Amino acid sequence: MQIFRYDNTELIGTDLDPIEDILNLITTLKSNGYTSDLLKEVHGFTGTAEINKTAKLIALHVDNAIGLSEQAFEGTPETSYLPLYYSTLNLSKVLLLLLGKRADLER
Repeated sequence: MQIFRYDNTELIGTDLDPIEDILNLITTLKSNGYTSDLLKEVHGFTGTAEINKTAKLIALHVDNAIGLSEQAFEGTPETSYLPLYYSTLNLSKVLLLLLGKRADLER
């Protein structure tokens, strides 16, 4: 039995390598329009100014996470852990933003 957070779920997958697949999916959050809609419709955000600020911050952290991931996968195994760590840190910040914790994150 699987338990999902939302009533409607969609399974997303491609024939890509799983890492490329998830990076492509995360890249969609760089779109201000898509992210704004997601914040409103799925996460219940209200207020245009708050939505726009949060969407821009999400795009910034996603861009950093993708760049750092690419750097990690192109580097040597001995040094790739550091950019991968910071990539994961940026994705964690995206999660906090989606949870409405922008003020806490800025502190």
